[in-house]
Amino acid sequence: MVNFTRAAAALALAATVSAAPASTTVRATETTSEITWTVSDFDFHADYIFTTPAHQNSWGYVNFALSSDKTDLVYSCSTASNRLSDFFYGETDYQCTAPEGAAEGSAASFRYNRTDGTLALKETVVSGDETYTASGSTTIQTTCTDETTGPSPNWEIGQIYIWRKIDCEEVNATVAGTVA
Repeated sequence: MVNFTRAAAALALAATVSAAPASTTVRATETTSEITWTVSDFDFHADYIFTTPAHQNSWGYVNFALSSDKTDLVYSCSTASNRLSDFFYGETDYQCTAPEGAAEGSAASFRYNRTDGTLALKETVVSGDETYTASGSTTIQTTCTDETTGPSPNWEIGQIYIWRKIDCEEVNATVAGTVA
């Protein structure tokens, strides 16, 4: 079963991000050792679906927009994981999508640990012949609902046996980092 509301929201975010004018202009403060990111509309949600009492198909999702005080770029960051049971453990680098027109080599990535809320960011800022790498992290505190439907006492093959949904309110955050 597809959640069309979530799919439409993700497409709307992607359209907004890609429609924004991209700029490779790097602010004069780029050579300072500090960077500040804005994480907009951070969304975590998950679906745990049992199609039978013994067959589970579960996924967790993270989506947000990322910008910094160093450039005018707005990255679209999203991923999905089926690694049970919290899906994200802060061990995997997920690549964000750079907007159209970003300087070659511009990149951003993130790691997320659902267990403790740590969001770690990394960005490569390109300015002419210079390249800077910045990193930082923060704790994202989410407020979530956790609902379970089932098991159905009249369950039959082909029906969903149990469906657990976690939906979190979107969060905005500011993340401080350092430039290397």
